[in-house]
Amino acid sequence: MSTTWRVREDGELVPLAERTVTRLRDLIRDGVWAPGDRLPSEPELSRQLGVSRATIRPAIAELAAELLVERRRGVGTFVRRSVPVLSHGLERLIGTAQSIEHLGMKAGDLDLVVEHVRTSVALADRFDVEVDVEVVHVARTRTADGRPVLHCEEWIPEGVLPSRTAVDDLHPGESLYGRLASHGVFITEAIAKVIAVRAGEVLGARLWVDADTPIVLLRQTHYAAGSAERPVLLTENFYNSELIELHAIRRR
Repeated sequence: MSTTWRVREDGELVPLAERTVTRLRDLIRDGVWAPGDRLPSEPELSRQLGVSRATIRPAIAELAAELLVERRRGVGTFVRRSVPVLSHGLERLIGTAQSIEHLGMKAGDLDLVVEHVRTSVALADRFDVEVDVEVVHVARTRTADGRPVLHCEEWIPEGVLPSRTAVDDLHPGESLYGRLASHGVFITEAIAKVIAVRAGEVLGARLWVDADTPIVLLRQTHYAAGSAERPVLLTENFYNSELIELHAIRRR
């Protein structure tokens, strides 16, 4: 049997389901199945990838949620002919750069700023800390193949990091989730609120859209393992809704 498509073996470092989704995504990105092509049947995919059909089904469902494939009842699963610049699912806590790279594009940053600021009343309330407490503020505009797709504003409270300067050298393209994890802060969940807003002059210039363009604000409060009561990260991500589709899988 050919092993060309087989899911790579990572032991227990990466769950099998995630490895399967990654392999299918790579096969689509590499042109094994072109836009409009029908994917092989579940039994055939199971045989070629070396995983069970029970693993294949949710993997296909995730690709459908990412808008990479579409299911046609009674016909099969097909690679979509038109894929958005970025399709960002709200079910899983993955970084924006990873979402961009999943679609075969290069993720980058514009105007990365890391600074230390004092909490306003609103920020202190969200963090459940006193006003005028120092926090780390990270601001940057994320790009896909050089085109701005969202602008990020992020805050980390005092006491979360092992030192005051622990993220001061964050470099363009680096995952803040990854940097926090390297310091023992493993984000496990977030409460997200989706808000429609007007771009305005400043964000419009950052995202290359008119000031009156409607954009989507995803405001999130993140919690880490062992710190369920107090947030470890606040983020406000402003998405260019002309280029990004936010989605969530809903089930009964």
